[in-house]
Amino acid sequence: MATRPESQFLRPRFALLLVAAHVLAWLFIGLAPPGGCTTIDTKELEESECYDGQDNDGDGQTDCQDSDCYNECQSSGDPTPEVCNNGEDDDSDGLYDCEDSDCHEDPACAPAEQCPTLALGQCQEPDMMNALISDRAFSSLAEDFMVAEPFEVGQVCWWGGKPLENTDPDSFRIRYFEDASGAPASLIASFSESEGTLDVQSSVSDPFRMIQYVNDETGVTTQVYSMTYTGTHDPLPVSAGTCYWIEISNADDWGWETSNQGDYLAAYVLYNEVPEVYYSSLGGDFAFCVKPAPATGACCLGVECIVSTEVDCAGVYQGDGTDCDPDPCTAEPMGGCCNAVIGCYLSTEVACDGVYLGDGTDCGGAPPCPDV
Repeated sequence: MATRPESQFLRPRFALLLVAAHVLAWLFIGLAPPGGCTTIDTKELEESECYDGQDNDGDGQTDCQDSDCYNECQSSGDPTPEVCNNGEDDDSDGLYDCEDSDCHEDPACAPAEQCPTLALGQCQEPDMMNALISDRAFSSLAEDFMVAEPFEVGQVCWWGGKPLENTDPDSFRIRYFEDASGAPASLIASFSESEGTLDVQSSVSDPFRMIQYVNDETGVTTQVYSMTYTGTHDPLPVSAGTCYWIEISNADDWGWETSNQGDYLAAYVLYNEVPEVYYSSLGGDFAFCVKPAPATGACCLGVECIVSTEVDCAGVYQGDGTDCDPDPCTAEPMGGCCNAVIGCYLSTEVACDGVYLGDGTDCGGAPPCPDV
């Protein structure tokens, strides 16, 4: 049984001896203690076992979390065991709940049904704690998902980061795979910045945070800024109820931020193996969402017409679904305008104060204007 630290014994010894003497006197004359109180077994008020995962004394503290176990746990040097469903790093090893290998057999960490279904625009949100390496120099990661309704994926959001000393420009690639027995199988589509088929915008995550990046290749763990990435690519049709895999990787030394949502199943591929073989034994989930491509329309930058989203249009947006053919941005056509007082001048049809001769006409010729 664990022994309380001396500092927790608050009553003087002579007081304990006085109480014991009174109890013996009551028992000797055959009386019960005053008030009819039953005898309390003081053993039940202390944590009787410090490593059984139980709260023996019912005070809400388990094993080495209980002050009753202070001396025993301090002398043994054993860490506090990880509680697998309280959102805390109980054993101070940097891993929380189901991330900790101590919890992999715990019922609270049993995997959910494979391929979690995402509603339209729904994300697996970042857990704001860790990122694992997903690059094309060592190992890339993939995450499984299903969609609740069919649509065309044209935009992907994800979170992650890289060490400050990695000053190489980002070169992201997104690949989609079919599922086969819980692992990525046949390649469906691939989009990359290097090939010009993927456009990626990035910004520091809000709320601002540092996350722990684990580089499995070097064994180095470091703190990195969490970044939010938005990638757009050509529309890719996805069907409801079908399991897909999405792989997101950078060129080198980049980490994909983890999520505490999903089915606790992810896959990885090692690039020192040829051909590529995906393994789905990696427990955990990663932060991302797939969305339809944002609506686009014609955007007039003066007389120049481009197609963009309304948010990206730095000129006059002509509306969703519009395009540049016919060109809505060219200047209004002009032609000759005959005025009875001042004669002929160039004007638009609307502004003509007289007889408009037609688009593209001028004031040449003899006579330039009919009788007005």
